[in-house]
Amino acid sequence: MTLDKALQFVKQLGDALHSIGSEKISGQKLQLVYVIGPPSSEKLQEHDFGPKDLETLSEAVDGFSLMTYDFSNPHNPGPNAPLKWIQIVLKLLLGNSGSRAQSLAPKILLGFNFYGNDFSLSRGNCFVSYPCIFWYEGIKEFGYQN
Repeated sequence: MTLDKALQFVKQLGDALHSIGSEKISGQKLQLVYVIGPPSSEKLQEHDFGPKDLETLSEAVDGFSLMTYDFSNPHNPGPNAPLKWIQIVLKLLLGNSGSRAQSLAPKILLGFNFYGNDFSLSRGNCFVSYPCIFWYEGIKEFGYQN
């Protein structure tokens, strides 16, 4: 499935949901929140969801849940959601100032994780733990301690 066909499907789904009223909430239309992954690098690639895609879906989608977590992996252990990376991802998604995508910022929902990964390099595994979360003042990022 090409990206254009996928976007067309999401638009049709959003339009269909908007035409259906919720039985539980009188008069309230159903809404669509579309989950999008972060770009794979600090420069948008052809397959990445970017400002043009955001604009294309803006009428059909009520919110975009941006997966701003799982930055690190067993091959490159480190923080799960570094603040600088989140800022880069948002800038890539919203495009240059003055672009129509900038006006869609209120529709962006940041996905935050409340877990940490403990990577074991000898086995290449990832163990999920539920840590005590705290703020590193020196680097302005959250950290965790088991």
